[in-house]
Amino acid sequence: MASGGRQALVSKGTAPTPAPSPAPAKGHPAAKAAALPAAGLLPAQAQNDHPVAPPPHTTGASPQRATVTSSGTGQSSYLSVQTSVNSTNVYWSQSNLTVTSIKKLSALKVVVHIAQTGGVANTGVSTSLGDKATVHAAKASDGGADYVVTLNEGITLDPGTFYFQFGYNHAKGTRDTGHDLWAVATTATGSGGSESRQGRY
Repeated sequence: MASGGRQALVSKGTAPTPAPSPAPAKGHPAAKAAALPAAGLLPAQAQNDHPVAPPPHTTGASPQRATVTSSGTGQSSYLSVQTSVNSTNVYWSQSNLTVTSIKKLSALKVVVHIAQTGGVANTGVSTSLGDKATVHAAKASDGGADYVVTLNEGITLDPGTFYFQFGYNHAKGTRDTGHDLWAVATTATGSGGSESRQGRY
């Protein structure tokens, strides 16, 4: 990570304290998950996954920039997603995503696209799921970074909050995140149905 002066936090609200850059860990077989609603996000090729401590604060994506998809007649929503971006210097940023479910999950997939705005290159992924998930990271078609985090087959998650952090280098200065995309797809156990969210950072 390049050195530089402290960069002001870039987020919608109070940004999280940045977590340290993660160390690689081995991947695991990918799980089946609900279809993602986001279009144009490429499947990744390289993989690494790591445990991470939850950031102390996150901020929600604005309603105008997020969409909701649910299945199951008469069921209330069980899924919520919060996003934020923080920078520790003028050459590096971290896009954070927090998923909260009030139902037990049998499938979870998180997709993030970091648009190429100059010098964008993946520096690592962290997730509180640890070895329960497989993380793929690859160069995007626009030269940016694509990430896919998938809950491993046969794993279920109790109701709770799950954290994902995507780090990347970029050209010097405050980076425009307007073209960065995220999508989350989940399936609840039993007759809980499926829900998904997508939006922009």
